[in-house]
Amino acid sequence: ADPRAVALSQMLSDCCHPRVGRLKARLLECQEPAQLALLQAEVLNLLVLSFGHAETQRRLQTLQ
Repeated sequence: ADPRAVALSQMLSDCCHPRVGRLKARLLECQEPAQLALLQAEVLNLLVLSFGHAETQRRLQTLQ
């Protein structure tokens, strides 16, 4: 899997939202950069919904 997809998947590790399992599976199967960008947006949205903006920004720093 793409290293960025793995990192995004790890960002969701302690999230309990019902969509997490499917999103992680889609991330690890992702092969196209355009699709990865869309999945990244979904991850960020889910993180903001679950943990808030500040925690999402903190988790994003591990990606960069």
